Amino acid sequence: MRLIGLAVILGLTLAPLAVKAQPRSGKVYRIAFLAPSGYASQMEALRGGLRDPGYVEGQNFVIEFR
Repeated sequence: MRLIGLAVILGLTLAPLAVKAQPRSGKVYRIAFLAPSGYASQMEALRGGLRDPGYVEGQNFVIEFR
């Protein structure tokens, strides 16, 4: 009986650690870039702004040009 109680206490104590250790979902965000041609500098600024916090094009986001 003591072993079951110990297992329950350890499970409740360590459960939050297991939740935090799970990787982020593999969701890929889609960004639509709507502009006439000739906006390459703004496009690079957008990519750089997303790269700074750690987003990787093709893994975390995809930019669709229209």
